[in-house]
Amino acid sequence: MKLKQLNVILKEVKNLVLKDLFVMLSDKKAFILILLMPMVLMMILGFSLGPAFSGNGLTQPIVVAIVKEYDREHDMNRFENLLGNYVQDHEDVNIHEVIEEIESMDIEKIFFKDFLENDDLQQIMSYQILDRTQAEEKLSTGNIGGIVLLPENFIYDMYINFITPFKNEIQIEIIQHPNNTIRGSIVESIMKGFFDRISSIIISKNVFIETAVEESAGLEIYNELEIFLRKISEDFETEKVNIEDMQIENSGRINSFDYYAAAMLTMFSLYLATIKSRSLMEENNQKTLQRVKVSGVSMKSILLSNYITVFVLSMLQIIIMITYAAIALKVDWGAYSTVGILIIAHAVAIAALSAFIGAMILKLQKLKIADFFESAAIPVMAFMGGSFIHYSILPAFIQKMSHFTVNGLAIRGYIYIMLGYGVKDIFNYILGLILMSGLLLAVSIILLQKRGVETNVDHYEIKNTEIKG
Repeated sequence: MKLKQLNVILKEVKNLVLKDLFVMLSDKKAFILILLMPMVLMMILGFSLGPAFSGNGLTQPIVVAIVKEYDREHDMNRFENLLGNYVQDHEDVNIHEVIEEIESMDIEKIFFKDFLENDDLQQIMSYQILDRTQAEEKLSTGNIGGIVLLPENFIYDMYINFITPFKNEIQIEIIQHPNNTIRGSIVESIMKGFFDRISSIIISKNVFIETAVEESAGLEIYNELEIFLRKISEDFETEKVNIEDMQIENSGRINSFDYYAAAMLTMFSLYLATIKSRSLMEENNQKTLQRVKVSGVSMKSILLSNYITVFVLSMLQIIIMITYAAIALKVDWGAYSTVGILIIAHAVAIAALSAFIGAMILKLQKLKIADFFESAAIPVMAFMGGSFIHYSILPAFIQKMSHFTVNGLAIRGYIYIMLGYGVKDIFNYILGLILMSGLLLAVSIILLQKRGVETNVDHYEIKNTEIKG
């Protein structure tokens, strides 16, 4: 009996899927939205953002403005006076030798000559020393990639942190142009690397001083500080910045066409979910669902057929767009066996999202839910997932949140495959898509079963009328 019921359901689902596929594939508006628009955007974004993805991402070195808001001479005099007052009662401390050694460890030389003028670093970044007004004008016109503000008392605070047991907070401000976030992020990363190195040296100094205090060395420690300072200066001179253009073995390199092919594919697959959900509500309003139910088709068959329809359409959409990008835009998607596995997981998630949206629409009987997803939810998901700008440039908390979006997981999977990674490497993304699908389907079932879906069919009443002869 159960086998017979299963056969009936499968036959119903098959007929409904074929009907839905015919209707959807003959919809010109849907065709434009899910296929034509992403294809056009792939090409436009690929050409317009090509320089940001070529080579190391730069066509020429970034020019950064260094703004010195401090007075070097004033800072040095202030620190020497402080140090002199600190040790004036201790004749065994040769303050003049300490000051000479401090002056030999030139903070500006370390930052400008040893770091910024390093040959390897200058391949990707050069600098100009400007005042703040000049720097902001050049940044606004796009002539520089960012501004680094060295604050007031910079030299004084640096020496306090290097030499004394105390610590003064130093706020290095980096200003980026909102329309040039890639270059600004590179400047920020480079500066962070330098000042992280400075922080590690200061920590070493603190350990040095604390050890001396524990051994009751007192202020005699400053006689040994000369060796410590000389070692720091030598480290900066010999420890050059080494920038290598490395490529993982058997891995590829992506360009703008590669990235935005994956980005547009994952974004517009989200719109497919809303299109079918919207049509489900329209069928309900037009009494199509009621007529189907009256004909004996169960609601389970209707919902299952909708899920399968979206899954098949999503598979077709993704495969067509991948084929188009490979032929027209020369996108190398990587190992197609791995891509195939990701396509299935991606399509399963899109179908589950469609089921979730459809369940909400039927439950609340409001078509505006589809409008909300199309106009608000999907653009937000697209932004968080990296469909507009590269996901690595997004703020850290948004990058974390993007792992809870279908497109955020899918785009990472496609990019990793392009770079030469295998199924094991993208397993977390595939698993994430499957788990998200299960969660969306579970919520959809709960929504539809809690009070039942209103299709008005249950209100129909069949009466037998006896004909008397």
